[in-house]
Amino acid sequence: MQIILIILQLITRIYHPETIDSLNESKYEYISVAGVVSAVMINGDGKIEFRITNKRQQFLTCILVNNIDQPRVGIEIIVSGKKNVYNLIMRQHIEIAVDKIEPAE
Repeated sequence: MQIILIILQLITRIYHPETIDSLNESKYEYISVAGVVSAVMINGDGKIEFRITNKRQQFLTCILVNNIDQPRVGIEIIVSGKKNVYNLIMRQHIEIAVDKIEPAE
């Protein structure tokens, strides 16, 4: 019975709620973040990227990695996925590889 519970915990991924503001301090790898879609583009690898923005105009870059429908600009959504942190010149860049998109309520 304990083995089944351990396997279920491994299969069920937990996304920790964060805000765009809190991402720099977040210790979690799998997160969910709410925001308004402010831009949608195709990157050099042909993957769809989009940005979600908060009320302070801070943004998070999101990359669609699965067969998920592209979100529309202006829609408020919640994205869930794996957080990736990159160190760029003079600052840190955070993006999320999106596993799922849900409407914000």
